[in-house]
Parts: sequence; structure tokens; C-alpha cells
Amino acid sequence: MVAIGQDRFRMLSLNHDLPYLTASVESFPFTTSDVQEAQQQASILRSWVKKYLHILSQTTDAQLDIQHLPVDPVRLACLAAFLINIPNAQKQDLLNQESAHELLNRLRVLYRREATLLDAMLRPQEPDEPEPFSSN
Repeated sequence: MVAIGQDRFRMLSLNHDLPYLTASVESFPFTTSDVQEAQQQASILRSWVKKYLHILSQTTDAQLDIQHLPVDPVRLACLAAFLINIPNAQKQDLLNQESAHELLNRLRVLYRREATLLDAMLRPQEPDEPEPFSSN
């Protein structure tokens, strides 16, 4: 089963008494202490997300519309956490962050790393240039 939620929540307890799993949950919104700072961080993250998606689009025939990313910092961060190709455990760690500031900051670091690595892997090599990565 796949579910798409509207709001973030955390499970307080699981109930195994019924033939299906249920849980007690509570709302878990991201805290945002400085809206202007969040907007600035989102702007930086947005440029890295666009670069990442542009590089990915070069590897496939997929046409990605990267001009209409969310304006709201939290919505952008949630979409960015969904899009990045990292293990689910790392994604869960991202979504466990309490503040939007910390989530945006961590995503920026991840997108910078991933976009840089993808770009290096896809860049054509000069004949005498060593491979960008070694199997060692």
C-alpha cells in the first residue's frame, strides 16, 4: 500500500490487536523560526535541485519541467527529499528533522554532492584523462 499525506506526523504507538495495523499519531509540522532565512535557503536549494534534475534529464529521454518547483520552503524541501536518489534510511533521517532550517540545509549539502558526482560521472573524458572514479 502506498499513501500520500498532506501533513507530517509521527507515530506514538502501534496497535496490533486488529487484523490490520493501526497507530496513534500526532501532528509533527516543521518549525520555522525565521521565514526570510528559510526563503533564502530554499532559493539556494532550488538552484541545486534544478541542476540535479537537469543532469538527470541528460541521461534519459525524460522531459522534466523544472521551472515550476514549489515556492514554499517546506513544500520544496519535502519534494526535494522525495526526488533525491539516496537510500530510504537517509530520506527518513531527513524527514525526522524538527526544523525547516535544518532540513533545507541538509538537503542543500546532499544535492550539491549528488549533482557534482553525477556531473563528474557524465562529463566526457579526454583521451589522456584518468577515470574520475577508481574501483579501489
